[in-house]
Amino acid sequence: MRLPLLRLLLTALFSLAGEGALAAAPAPVAQLPVPAQAFLKEYCIDCHNAEKTKGEVRLDNLSLRMDSVPTADLWQKVLNQLNSGDMPPEKSKQPARELKANFLGALSETLMVARKSLGDSGGKLTLRRLNKREYRNTLKDLLGVSVDVTELPQEGSSDTFDTVGNALLLSSSQFESYVALGKKAVDEALIRQKSKAQVQKYHRDSEGYVNQRQNVLLEQSRSALSKYQQWMAKIDEMARLPEYAATVQDISQRLGYRGDFKSLYYGEWYRLVGQPSTKDFGYNDVSSITYFGREGKSKEEAFADYYKRPQTDSGVYLGSFIVHTQESHRIPDSWPPGEYLYRYRIAAADDAPWHRRFVQFGVHRGGVDNFDLISTHEVTGTLSNPQILEVKIRVGSEPNRIFSIREKRRIKRGTDVNWMKEALRETGHAPIPMIWVDWTEIEGPLPPRPEAPTPVSLLASSPDARGAREVLERFARKAFRGVEPEKAYLDQLVSLFERRVAHGDRFEQALSRALSLVLASPPFLYLVEDGSPDHPHRITEIELANRLSYFLWSAPPDDTLLTLAKQGQLRTPAVLQQQIDRMIASERFNEFLPGFLHQWLGMDRLDFFDFPTEKHRHFDDSVKMAARQEVYETFARTLRSRGSFSALLRSNQVVINGLLAKYYGIPGVDGDAFRPVSLPNGTPRGGLLGMAAIHAMGSNGTDSSPVHRGVWIVKTLLNDPPPPAPPNVKQISRLESKLLTTKERLVAHQEEPQCASCHRRFDNLGFGLENFDAAGLWRTKDSYVKRGVGKKEWDIDPACTNSRVGAFANFFEMRDRIAAQEKAFVSGSTRALLSYALGRSVGFSDDELVAAIVQRSQERGFVIRDVFQLVGGSAVFQTK
Repeated sequence: MRLPLLRLLLTALFSLAGEGALAAAPAPVAQLPVPAQAFLKEYCIDCHNAEKTKGEVRLDNLSLRMDSVPTADLWQKVLNQLNSGDMPPEKSKQPARELKANFLGALSETLMVARKSLGDSGGKLTLRRLNKREYRNTLKDLLGVSVDVTELPQEGSSDTFDTVGNALLLSSSQFESYVALGKKAVDEALIRQKSKAQVQKYHRDSEGYVNQRQNVLLEQSRSALSKYQQWMAKIDEMARLPEYAATVQDISQRLGYRGDFKSLYYGEWYRLVGQPSTKDFGYNDVSSITYFGREGKSKEEAFADYYKRPQTDSGVYLGSFIVHTQESHRIPDSWPPGEYLYRYRIAAADDAPWHRRFVQFGVHRGGVDNFDLISTHEVTGTLSNPQILEVKIRVGSEPNRIFSIREKRRIKRGTDVNWMKEALRETGHAPIPMIWVDWTEIEGPLPPRPEAPTPVSLLASSPDARGAREVLERFARKAFRGVEPEKAYLDQLVSLFERRVAHGDRFEQALSRALSLVLASPPFLYLVEDGSPDHPHRITEIELANRLSYFLWSAPPDDTLLTLAKQGQLRTPAVLQQQIDRMIASERFNEFLPGFLHQWLGMDRLDFFDFPTEKHRHFDDSVKMAARQEVYETFARTLRSRGSFSALLRSNQVVINGLLAKYYGIPGVDGDAFRPVSLPNGTPRGGLLGMAAIHAMGSNGTDSSPVHRGVWIVKTLLNDPPPPAPPNVKQISRLESKLLTTKERLVAHQEEPQCASCHRRFDNLGFGLENFDAAGLWRTKDSYVKRGVGKKEWDIDPACTNSRVGAFANFFEMRDRIAAQEKAFVSGSTRALLSYALGRSVGFSDDELVAAIVQRSQERGFVIRDVFQLVGGSAVFQTK
């Protein structure tokens, strides 16, 4: 009976000929089991009834059925109070621990059902505005210009995608931002299209300029050190005189011995005696002469170390802290916006360790720490055989055109100071430079790449209203993505243009103002579709082209999609399947990866914390960037090669570059390109659970968090999200003075009823990952120090006899058990993909669609690409 019914359901879901959307499936009833009423009567209703309403809360008439928001909210308050331990009050009758845990578990589960049911849209779509990524990409396609969208307000929320219409509101202040950004983009595009400049080329051999400048700095440092030493010698001379004996004794007794005793001594001398004057040595006060004197000593030592390096007469080194910390070059203002190529002849010193064979490329905004990282590159060249390193960049019309290359390190200099201290302790001087640069070249603007969309022309046939109208009509038609602009709308734009000219604007200024309003109009900012959502109907093929393109590319459809749509062929199943395959194979699909994966996997947590150098020496900004990219590259390669979902959970290969390979300790991988690398048996890498990014997300930057990791597993991999953490849960005070292992602390939490209802679902799974530290490196021991209590060190034992996926002895067995839950993983992934593609939350009314997609996918071996095809080919995706 079930099989024919399933076939009928699949036929209805994936038939492209039928009209309308699926009928909404009835939402499950969110209702507490009857025993819950007995719990309330026994422990709560005495204080919360018709006669006695403590806290103005009445529970004796509270329905077990959560079919309204006020009822669900009141039950949520009950849960919060019980979880916090405030209720029942200490002097009242207390429930048994197991009874309370069971009640809290049932209440949490029912509230989750209610939350989903009450929030279900029933399949209706909210009119959707372009999010920031889509807006940026659409402008790039339209004008060939990349704008900075960081000033636009943040979008989305913790439980929705940034494609969901309900999270994409538009305020008056945002409208002004869109007008300003649009005008900036149009102005830059006009400059590019008018420019007839030839490709420019700049070459610099840096050693002459750098050595000359450093010689000046070295002389200044030596002068400062000399004056400081002369000043101190004068004080030493005075201190030997009998008349100052009492002063010397007084200073010595008051200061005692300190690590910086001599410096404090001289400052105290000057305060009491006033002689010799620092002004006689060119400084206004003691702090100035001390600072510049000490800095002079450090610089003199650093310069000495620098010039001991080979080939400083034919190139420059990138210093770590003091000497020539970065090689910076500015794109001349006379060079137009466009794509440029930076080229370096570069090498690593023979004695450079692995972690010092990388450089960072970025925008230099002035100051020591003001560096925006763009990319990281491995230096594989040697001093005897340097390499040519090339970096492509986009240059806009912004005034800051300074780009720098430097040795890989922490972006915030203060977080890397431990490296300096460590080097000083071990060697007595700052880290010795390891990266050598022979010369630098800048070339551009480069011709457009063949695969890049052709920007719409903003050049008018004549500098008058007729020419302006031609440009505006051509521009609006392209900007509105296949929708013809109305004549009255164009008349208004031309009228605005004429008014601006009458007020003294030049032709291009007036045209730019009118064009910028096109970029702030609803047909551009919104994905407009005809018809009412209250009357379901099939969307047009032009609208289908737009839905597909913003789903897979976060950008407008290309000419191929629009041509097929205009010919009425795009909806044909074979054509649609071919186009989805083409779009996934395209370079433009790379925009989907950070857009979807970042939100689906919760990768925003990667940016929540700074990982301290003293504990996670090598997990700097560059490694973090590579770890994030590993997730994207693995998913893309698995998808494009028709891999299955199970390959995301467990694999005998990783997709990494040279930097990540060296961080993981995997030999034989060099260079910046990500590529598949086969793994030996017994390695913990391979699949999401072996990736540093996933482990770093499940930490606080310093220590691993089994709770966060366990929650992520049950939510993302097992499609079984736990309820939100209750507010203000009290710490277990009896543990404060004890030294416990991580597992002992977790077990103690599970003994508390207010904690057990949730923690027993995910803690053990999170602990199964404890062999990975906070930065994703494998370990077998862990330790911590509790101030005033002591230090605890232990061997990690991840074994578990009772978890959400059963018993396991170690990480490898746990990974296998999770991978065996592939259907749950595909179900959760499908719900996420549908929400992202449809621009709305996926609710109970979508359960039949999700089940059908999962069933069809299972028949085909859970191939990831099939789910994309099934989503794009579904009636729901093609219906408004």
